[in-house]
Amino acid sequence: MMQWFWWLMFGFSFLIPLFMIIFGLVFWFHPPKKSIHTMDTEQQDR
Repeated sequence: MMQWFWWLMFGFSFLIPLFMIIFGLVFWFHPPKKSIHTMDTEQQDR
């Protein structure tokens, strides 16, 4: 009777790793131009 609920939970358990893989690939191929660290050091150099 509650089998649909457990299948739903099983499916949702894959969402977080899936999002981590997707965002990891996006940042791998499109890294940010400036990191927070480089912006930090630029302000200290002035």
